Amino acid sequence: MTDKTEREEVLADKSIRSQRAKEIMNDPLVQEARLMIESTLYRMFKNTQYDESEKRDQIHKMTHASDRFMRCFQKMMEDGEIAEKELLENKGKIRRVV
Repeated sequence: MTDKTEREEVLADKSIRSQRAKEIMNDPLVQEARLMIESTLYRMFKNTQYDESEKRDQIHKMTHASDRFMRCFQKMMEDGEIAEKELLENKGKIRRVV
């Protein structure tokens, strides 16, 4: 297997993962769950008292964990878009050579 073929396989895998990430992010159940989590965390934060700094810190950490989780899918989508462009460029180069 050549390096180019291996590279194309990696790019194709990223493209597939990107499509799956888009499907997951656009799934109504995932969107609903995300909204529920965000609204719950906001409500919890809003209801903390002045002297509950530890509770606010925990809510802050949960909010960041939720954001990082969603950013993983965003990163997969971005990587897939870049991979798809590279695959298309490679196909264009092959056609020009042939």
